[in-house]
Amino acid sequence: MQSGRVTNSEEIKVTNPEEIVITGTNRLVGGLMKVQRAPQAVSSVGSDAISLKTPLSSPTQLISTIPGVNAGSTDAYGLAIRNYVSIRGFDQTEIGWLVEGVPGIDPATYNPYTEAYADNENISDITVMAGNSRLQDPILNATGGEFIQSIRDPSNTFGGRLTGSLGSFKGRRGFARVDSGEIGNTGLTSFLSYSRTGGDVYIGPGHSTRDHIDFKAKKDWGNSSTSTLFVSYNDLVNARLPIITLATFNAADTANDFSAIPYLGTYPATGSTNYFRSYLFQRETVMVSNKNDITLSDTTSLHITPYFKYTRSVSPGGTSVVPTSAYNGATRITPVFDPALLVGGRIYATNNQLAKQYQYGVNAFLEHDFSDTNHLILGYWYDKWDDRVQAVLNPLNTNGEVGGIGPNYALRAADGTAISGSDFKIETEINQLFIGDTQSFIDNRLQITLGTKYTIYQASGTNYLPGSQAGFKATIKKWQPRLSVSFDATSQIQLYGNVVMNARMPLPITTYVNVYNVSTGRPTVVGNTAAEAETSVGEQLGLRYHGAFNLDANLFHVKLQNKQVQSLQSINGTNLQAVLSAGGVTFKGATAEVSSHRYAGFSLYANAQYLDAKLDDNLPVGTDFLPTRGKSMVLSPKWSYNLGLNYDRGILFGSATVKHVGSQFSTLMNDEKMPGFTTLDLSVGARLPSVGFVQHPVISANFINLTKGKYIASVATIQNASNNTIGLNGSTIAGTKPGYYMAAPFAATVSLSIDF
Repeated sequence: MQSGRVTNSEEIKVTNPEEIVITGTNRLVGGLMKVQRAPQAVSSVGSDAISLKTPLSSPTQLISTIPGVNAGSTDAYGLAIRNYVSIRGFDQTEIGWLVEGVPGIDPATYNPYTEAYADNENISDITVMAGNSRLQDPILNATGGEFIQSIRDPSNTFGGRLTGSLGSFKGRRGFARVDSGEIGNTGLTSFLSYSRTGGDVYIGPGHSTRDHIDFKAKKDWGNSSTSTLFVSYNDLVNARLPIITLATFNAADTANDFSAIPYLGTYPATGSTNYFRSYLFQRETVMVSNKNDITLSDTTSLHITPYFKYTRSVSPGGTSVVPTSAYNGATRITPVFDPALLVGGRIYATNNQLAKQYQYGVNAFLEHDFSDTNHLILGYWYDKWDDRVQAVLNPLNTNGEVGGIGPNYALRAADGTAISGSDFKIETEINQLFIGDTQSFIDNRLQITLGTKYTIYQASGTNYLPGSQAGFKATIKKWQPRLSVSFDATSQIQLYGNVVMNARMPLPITTYVNVYNVSTGRPTVVGNTAAEAETSVGEQLGLRYHGAFNLDANLFHVKLQNKQVQSLQSINGTNLQAVLSAGGVTFKGATAEVSSHRYAGFSLYANAQYLDAKLDDNLPVGTDFLPTRGKSMVLSPKWSYNLGLNYDRGILFGSATVKHVGSQFSTLMNDEKMPGFTTLDLSVGARLPSVGFVQHPVISANFINLTKGKYIASVATIQNASNNTIGLNGSTIAGTKPGYYMAAPFAATVSLSIDF
């Protein structure tokens, strides 16, 4: 962990102001701050800061101390898929996620699933751009900002690393990496790593596991050109926690008895939809990135990144059906079944939604310097994605077990027709052109950039269930212009500002496809091919100072149209992505990030955000309107801050971090809110002497949520209103209680790592 003072020997590349490329030793406060030059709010977590966290942390947890980031997780080890993160009031589906030049989101739901990207030991940097995104990045949902994760390059010498971790709730992790070094004199290097992580659910039954492989090869071509191949494989089995109401949590918290909250660990003879084995989520992913940075001349370079992604997932949930009222889509069927499966007139089952996704594309752009003061970027992004989804009921026997998962074990009629509420294929195609030009003035102290994106988004598919929908097709075209300005007032002070339009396309599977209730045959989701994109127009003004201390502060204002609020909805027992339309929203606020240099081994870090987010429109509900205009936006805490103290002096190192997130509303009517919380995390460690082939051994201990007991981490199901409300036209609009996820309580881990 370095002091972070910028010296004359350090060089910052600013030719392309949207490119975040930093050379030299300019880390600030252990990787929690870096010298930034881009004309927008940018914060980074470097490898130094990542090394202080427990190796079991997910990338979502690693960025939780960045200004304006509101993160919650239901487990301490990044194994839960229900990690939640928002930035400046924008949820994770409104953030562009990029990994080694590859779009990181699940194109079906825009959820990031960050635990699948890479192991922490292989991450060189995570950068968050609040309220903005880079022109050249292949993303289609960044109305709220962008997350950029970079993977370390292979070492030029042979070696490797071993890491082992033990923790609370049977937390276990092992990691091994081998670097090949340069192979002959070819300029080719590579590394291969494997890890396995496991941990118990902290309340009730269930154990989650994650198996992960990373591979990266790099080839230097001798003319400042490089090619890399990154391959990531992840296999996750996640034991979920149930969604609870605020009343349920408060009652359990008052009695200090949370035993009634978890899923059942033993299947009852009377049958149940609340058995934990019916909620074991499975997700297998493969990601391939082939980045090529080609120097064509002293003034021209070409960047080409083809990529491929594969995902197989099983989203389960407990349900039951009455045999005389069972449906495939809108058509009633009579299932054939073993009479022993009938309990109290019902058949209990796991509704397993199986999905197979294939995604491939290429992002290419050219950079050219017309002069020493003018820089052009011109590019094209193409992406193709298809998803085959089928949900079937796999019946439970008297022990709560299924004969198997998937269509081969489905509950069916005599003619082979399965009971199903979802059975469709959907595909999307993206064609995007982008161009930007930067003109510098006053010896490059003043830079003005003007650019735009033009996106053509097409979605189409087939619904195989009987009902009102057979095929569907939608097309959206969007311009996204931008303007940014930066000015170096002195060698230590930079002023910047920008005006940027961003867009988020509708969530495919929650927007375009009819989904049916298997007990009634009625649609629970009705496809809407006329849905519009969510669009934002944001402005930022900022100031950076790097001198006696380090400061980055900015003011922001965002006008959002057609706001799509992420939530969950129980469909045939499975909690699936849902969207609430909130109309227009205005966000405004301020963030500040400050750090000291290191003195006697100690350094300080702090950041804070003030956020004011208001709904601009009344919400239509049926033939009436909820009076939501002027209400505060959900998931938008007014105040949040982080305080950090780091120590690093020779053998010993450590850090302490206090995080506070204010209360946030969970309904658009603001009649219920999630309580605020404050947590303390502590890390301590020692660097031990090298012995023989054991190089740089490090032992560390991490204490997560040291002072806070059980608390609510995030809102799972956002509602229009918690209580019955009189609409503007006089009708009574029914309220529904929001649902929440509990946060992981105190957890401790011990880790040992060695290089060889």
